[in-house]
Amino acid sequence: MEQEIRQVINEVFYDLEAACNDCGETLCAEGLADSVGDQMYDRNEEYRAMPYEQRRALTLKISKLYV
Repeated sequence: MEQEIRQVINEVFYDLEAACNDCGETLCAEGLADSVGDQMYDRNEEYRAMPYEQRRALTLKISKLYV
């Protein structure tokens, strides 16, 4: 599942970063984790089955590696 989260990050990272820059903000790990979490929830049944706290911790841990 971590590999799929990294794949989603690679798909959305630069667009999110550009959108944040356009608004005069910087992309933070929490914002990235929110976006990735939404994508993963839609795509992955195993991810949906996890309790929210575990899903959030996992996506945030990986997002911090990118931001």
